[in-house]
Amino acid sequence: MDTAEAKNGGGAACDSGWAKGEFAGGELVDARLERRLIRVIEDLSSQPEYPVNQACEDAAATKAAYRLFDNDKVKAEKIFTAHRAKTMRRMGQEPIVLAIQDTTFFNFTGHKKTRGLGPIGDKSAKLQGLILHSTFAVTPSGLPLGVLTHDCWARTGFRENEFTHEELPIEEKESYRWVETLREISQLCVSERNSMVVTLADRECDIYEFLLEAQLRNAKYVIRAAHNRCVLDSEHKYIHDCIRATPVRGQMEVTVPSQQRTAVANVRFSAITLCAPERLTKSKNKLNVVGWAISVEEVKPTAGVEAISWMLLTNVPVTSLEDAVERVSWYRRRWSIEMV
Repeated sequence: MDTAEAKNGGGAACDSGWAKGEFAGGELVDARLERRLIRVIEDLSSQPEYPVNQACEDAAATKAAYRLFDNDKVKAEKIFTAHRAKTMRRMGQEPIVLAIQDTTFFNFTGHKKTRGLGPIGDKSAKLQGLILHSTFAVTPSGLPLGVLTHDCWARTGFRENEFTHEELPIEEKESYRWVETLREISQLCVSERNSMVVTLADRECDIYEFLLEAQLRNAKYVIRAAHNRCVLDSEHKYIHDCIRATPVRGQMEVTVPSQQRTAVANVRFSAITLCAPERLTKSKNKLNVVGWAISVEEVKPTAGVEAISWMLLTNVPVTSLEDAVERVSWYRRRWSIEMV
C-alpha cells in the first residue's frame, strides 16, 4: 500500500532446525543431497542479506553450496514442493488465510556472462534480469505461513506498442499471471474447506478477467482498485461516483509508519455490480461481476504529505462498518510479501 505500509529492512535469522523440519523427507531422494540442501538453507537463511560466499561458514561450505546448485538432480520444483506441502498444512489450521500475490524484478545487468535473462524496466534503461510472481500466505494477524506459488521467467522482448498490446487476448499478456495464479491457488486449496483463503493484491491486479475468474470459482479476494469502472446503477455510471453518493458509515484510524503519524479516515462501502468492459462484450466472458467496494478517505490530510485515499474491491460480503474495517486490515497485510 502506497502510504500506509511499513517497510522494514534486513531479515530475521531462522530458528535452528527450521530447515530440517521444512525440507527433510522431500523429493530429492538422495539423503546426502538432502543433508547438504538443509545445511545450505540454514546458512543462507541465517544471513539472507549476504551473498553465498559470505553467508556460508567457510570456503569449503561455499564450494559445497555451488556444487549443490550445479547438481542436475536438485530441481527447484522438488525443493519448493516440500515447502509448499508444509505451508498448506499450516494453512489448514487457520480459519482465514491471506494469500498475497506480487511481482518482483531481479536486476542482473551487472552479470555479463549470465545467460537466459530478459529485459526489465523500460527500453531506455537497458536492464537485464528475471521476473518472479509469487504468492505468500499469512494469517490476518501477520503470521507468515509460507510461499504458496511461484513462477519465474525472462521476457523475450518489449511490446511493440500500446495499441497492439491492448488488442491481444488476455492469455497472451504478461498480466495474465494474476489470473493464472488465482487458478493455481484455487486448485491447491480445494481441499482446505476449514479455511477461507483470500487473495490480496495491489492495483496491478485490477483486471476484469481476474475479477470474473474469482466469481466463477468462488475464490475470495481483496484488491485495490486501479480503474473507475462502470457499474449497474440507476443514478451513477462509475464506481467512484456511486461510492461517494453513499453515506459515511464510520471512521477508522490508520497508522502511517513511513510518515510517523496516525490518520483518521472516513469509511464508505456499498454492494456493486461491475459491468463487463467493451472488449468483452462480444465474447462469452461478458458476465457482470458482483461484489463490494470500500472507500477509505483521510478526513484532514496533513499538509505536504500524500493523503490516504483507497478504493478496495472484494467479493467477501461487507454489511457493516466492522466488516469494512476488517477487509481494510486484511489488505494492509499486503506489504508482508515485500519482506520475503
